[in-house]
This record gives sequence, structure tokens and C-alpha cells, in this order.
Amino acid sequence: SDFDRPGEWAFRTGISYDFSELGLEGVAVSASWLYGNTPDSGSDASPDQQEFNVNLDCRPSLRGRDNFWLRLQ
Repeated sequence: SDFDRPGEWAFRTGISYDFSELGLEGVAVSASWLYGNTPDSGSDASPDQQEFNVNLDCRPSLRGRDNFWLRLQ
């Protein structure tokens, strides 16, 4: 959802970590949480929404495949 109608607002926070320093070159993880507040009454009333996302990215060094990227979401 966009949360761009009158009276709506949203908050998002996230964190990420690159595992290269631990010897896992090209492996990273990220997580984010979003909370969207909507009006409780009136024509724009709808339930508030929350969303939690986790991504695991793997970009192995493969000869001839410089742009290969695997994402588990």
C-alpha cells in the first residue's frame, strides 16, 4: 500500500548485514518492518497494516555470470 491518502502515514525501519567479513563473500541478509496507519472513520477508513520482510541475497563469483543474483524472499 502507498499510504498517501489524506490522514494516512507510515513508518518503516530495517537492518542489513553483509557476511563477507565472515568469509561468505557475496552473501547478505536484510530485514524490514513497516507499519501503516489509516483513518479509523470517514470515507478513507480502513484497517491499519503491518508488513515484515526478510531477504537472503547470494551473488556468487561465477566466471561469465557477473550479474547472477539469487534472492530468497
